[in-house]
Amino acid sequence: EFIKHNSGTYNNQYVIVDSKKLQFGVKPTEDLLWIIEQFPGTYRMTDVTFQLVRDLYFPSINCPWHEELYNLAGYPELVKSMGKYGAYRSYKEGPRYLIMKREAPRIKTFEQFKQFMRYNNYLRDNYSQGDPAQQIASRYDLRPPTTPY
Repeated sequence: EFIKHNSGTYNNQYVIVDSKKLQFGVKPTEDLLWIIEQFPGTYRMTDVTFQLVRDLYFPSINCPWHEELYNLAGYPELVKSMGKYGAYRSYKEGPRYLIMKREAPRIKTFEQFKQFMRYNNYLRDNYSQGDPAQQIASRYDLRPPTTPY
């Protein structure tokens, strides 16, 4: 319904899981995980079950997954203009993506997943470059006032 009334005031990625597609011992092939991304005047929907099955996780990281929307939103230019901080807005080079890629294979239980969702080790995790906002559980309130982005 929100696609019909896309005002462009809060663009987002929606992740939809159809739990009816889960069967113990059966590898899902389609329609388990969909994403919908919206942008003013357009949207994209994709079944990403293949990526979930292949990687055993799907990173949703505050950056468009669909390359067309990523480009349309001006991310490539933003990445270039941010210099050494450009990776913050890059899908596959961003700190959250890299942290998820590193940590996801270690998560085996729901308790571990919950711990991961609260993860913020910005003082020791090299991917965040010392920025508490570039962790899984972002903490913009801990940023020094001089942080440029």
